Amino acid sequence: MLDPAADAGTASVTQSGAGTRGTAGTQGAGGTAGYVYHGGTDSLYFAPTANHSGGWVYFVYGGLNRRYLSKPLIVAEGYDVSRIAPNIQSNYSVRDFLRNIFIYNNNGSLFNFFTALGNDNPATNTTAYDLVFIDYNNGTDDIRRNAALFEQVVQYVNANKQGGTATGQRNVVLGISMGGLVARYGLAEMEKAQPGSTYTRLLVTQDSPHRGANTPLGLQALVRQAASTYLGVYISSLNSSGILHSINLGDVFPELQ
Repeated sequence: MLDPAADAGTASVTQSGAGTRGTAGTQGAGGTAGYVYHGGTDSLYFAPTANHSGGWVYFVYGGLNRRYLSKPLIVAEGYDVSRIAPNIQSNYSVRDFLRNIFIYNNNGSLFNFFTALGNDNPATNTTAYDLVFIDYNNGTDDIRRNAALFEQVVQYVNANKQGGTATGQRNVVLGISMGGLVARYGLAEMEKAQPGSTYTRLLVTQDSPHRGANTPLGLQALVRQAASTYLGVYISSLNSSGILHSINLGDVFPELQ
């Protein structure tokens, strides 16, 4: 799990909901060269509740030396198996997101995502987008549970952005893969409970399986069978004629269980 204190300041934890926003410097998450951001960064911990597993939220501000939300871009991360299968995937963090959006075009020039979002002149641009990245404690949790955390984050953003819900900028939401389903469900639940409560003008989903993810039944059966499959491994040495060992794939790859 990404260490929030090392990457975006420190944050205190409460049992009832959100913690206190931590302090940070003026560089992007981790301060790593290659994706330095103009504004400051903060982190906020949302403690687990009966409705969700909790998670960290990272704020990367768009304006020069600005430490408040003005124009939120809320990003819901995608399917992340790092909690249940750390040997397969490390946690997908805000650092990974920032690194991935600084990509080279075919002509070799660097595409700056933040510049494209209106952050090209931070000294004069006070309406640049502010990144709000949701990093779930359990990236494989039930969509409805992660949506409950998403709703709580949206409510926090609406209550704390400049101008609030009266005169503040409406949110833009980006859902990555499963995050698109989480965001779609969360926004719909908020609107059903109280129409207009999301204060969100745009939902963008990237590679989200809105019609379901089709995994061939044969492949599902193969994975289930592999967990209980034994392999014969012939091991020999200079002083031995060889020994045949049986290895359970479920022992080698516990993630198959």
